[in-house]
Amino acid sequence: KLHRCVLFLQAELQQLQDQQAQLLQITQSTRALLEQPDSTVPPEEKQRLRVALDQLQTQHQDRLQSCQHRLRKSEALKDELTKFLQEHKSFVAWLEQSEEELRYLGEGETDAQGLKDKLEDHRKLGEEVICHKADLRFVSISGQKVLDTAQGALEQAGGSNPALCSTSKMVTDKLHDANHRYTGLHTKSAELGSRLSGLLERYQQYQDEVVSLHSWLSTQEQNQSTAKPSGETDPQNLQSMLRQVQLLQDELAEHLVQLEKVKRAGRDLVSTVESPSLKAVDILCAADGLEKRFDSLSASVSERAEQLQTAMAQSVSVQEGLRCLLSWLDNLDLKPGPVEATAHAVQDAMTQNQKLRQELLSRQGSVEATRDSVSKLLHSSDAPMDSDLQSALDELTQRYAAAQACQAEWEVELKALLPRLESYERLGSDLLVFTQSRLRALS
Repeated sequence: KLHRCVLFLQAELQQLQDQQAQLLQITQSTRALLEQPDSTVPPEEKQRLRVALDQLQTQHQDRLQSCQHRLRKSEALKDELTKFLQEHKSFVAWLEQSEEELRYLGEGETDAQGLKDKLEDHRKLGEEVICHKADLRFVSISGQKVLDTAQGALEQAGGSNPALCSTSKMVTDKLHDANHRYTGLHTKSAELGSRLSGLLERYQQYQDEVVSLHSWLSTQEQNQSTAKPSGETDPQNLQSMLRQVQLLQDELAEHLVQLEKVKRAGRDLVSTVESPSLKAVDILCAADGLEKRFDSLSASVSERAEQLQTAMAQSVSVQEGLRCLLSWLDNLDLKPGPVEATAHAVQDAMTQNQKLRQELLSRQGSVEATRDSVSKLLHSSDAPMDSDLQSALDELTQRYAAAQACQAEWEVELKALLPRLESYERLGSDLLVFTQSRLRALS
């Protein structure tokens, strides 16, 4: 409408300019006639015509100047409007691009690196939004100039001009739309930035816990993989090892709390309804992997604790058996005192020897069982055998064998001695009978 108004004013000005030449010619001709002395026109009429001509020229000149002034104002308004529309178009194009980019940044699923990239892209967009606030100010100033010019033109036109009113409304609407969209973009950008930063911070806290738990698990898994059955048999050493395993079990209990924290944080990250969101599969797989490793380590440590408890119980039982057998050997009377040189005394000694033999035989099962238990305990791993336990076993074996040999040797000696003593005693008895009979015969 403003363009048509300018064209209309240009046409009106052209018409007035064309009329100006005709008016000048008519005025000059009329004035020449009025100046002729022999004119039949009365002087009063001539004066009235001269005044009318002056008024006509003045009115035409006023209309011409008014048209020129209105045309200049309209052309200036048109130029200002053109400038405003260009600036507004450029600003709106940036708005549309930024709104689309903001929508992209606020949608979809992403991984941790993608989230960091989105946050970096948003930072750049946020800087652009702040920078374009100055552009919005320039657009607003340009639009206000159009409104001020249009308002001035309306006042000169008596407050009624459809083209000017339409132009003012269009500019006002565009300014309101640009300000409203920019404010919305700025607000949404700030909200998205806060959401992205919060999500990344929560993920980094989650990742810190994951890395910490992963590092601890890796260390313990490495320790478990390099640890071999100790072959230890000393109860005190076994007790010390068991305490270490129990301390590790306490650590497992403490880190179970950390594992539950990781799982909760992971569920919170993937259950958010806001966009963008982190890919659930990455978060849940990491948590599930840690849980499986934790369960495996816990089972391994529990098995190790059970093995140590069993080994300690076996060690205590075996060492107690060794101690009892060695104590029994200490109290065993292998070398009784001198035996009286009589068959009865030798028979008593043989009886005691047989009792000793039976006692040794009765303990043979315990000795063999203890030897088997110690051997199994010492050879239950590839680790070096416990020297004290091996020494005790060797001592038991040697002393028991020595006791058996001593008993057998003493038995052989007694068996060899008894017939000779019995023969000697029979011979002595026969000699006594013979002597007594000879004495009776002589008396």
